[in-house]
Amino acid sequence: MVRFHHSPAKAPLFAKEASIVNIANSLANILVLGSSGDMQEPEIEREPLEILGVNEETFLKFTKEINEQYQGTIDVIL
Repeated sequence: MVRFHHSPAKAPLFAKEASIVNIANSLANILVLGSSGDMQEPEIEREPLEILGVNEETFLKFTKEINEQYQGTIDVIL
């Protein structure tokens, strides 16, 4: 699944799991939770969302919740 996380639809097995890794990778880049060294503007691809059956509205809510939880954790630590 890690091998195909940049193209989950091509994964012969575990396309859903590869999609989850793809989305997690994109979220980490969008929310600047570390850096892969990739200088391209991070974006969410539609393909992994479609494979998982997640619509854009649900994804945006999920992203907001992740960011809020991350910020809350940082506030507690710092």
